[in-house]
Amino acid sequence: MKTLLTTLTLILTVGVYAQEIIVVPPPDPAVAVPLENGVTMEMMKVVEDPDVEAEFKGGMEGLQKFISENIQYPQDAITHKIEGKVYLSFVVLENGKVTEIIVIRGVDTLLDREAKRLIATMPAWKPGEKNGKPVTTRLRIPINFTL
Repeated sequence: MKTLLTTLTLILTVGVYAQEIIVVPPPDPAVAVPLENGVTMEMMKVVEDPDVEAEFKGGMEGLQKFISENIQYPQDAITHKIEGKVYLSFVVLENGKVTEIIVIRGVDTLLDREAKRLIATMPAWKPGEKNGKPVTTRLRIPINFTL
């Protein structure tokens, strides 16, 4: 009986310590905490309805020129005659940097990967605006691969 009581006491004691709750206060919202490469949580708040959409420096012509000069059609895709349109979504931060690149509708892994690489190599965009201030916005564009 004494052994059972000692074992029961030991189990209850360990159980109490194992359930210790540590309360961590939430971060001060007034303090911008950098996440990665100078990006803050505030920058990650995507504005879906900006007054002015983000724009590639040089406009649509500049974007088309960048794509045509920098796209690298994968050799295996050429060999297998793979072509089509890859639809992508990405976020343009307040500072113009491109992040969160996602393939919405792909064609083939080879073309999808190249489309993502292409977007990732883009220079900074002119950010979108809301009430005259730069904001983080989401854009969607197609990249057309034709042989």
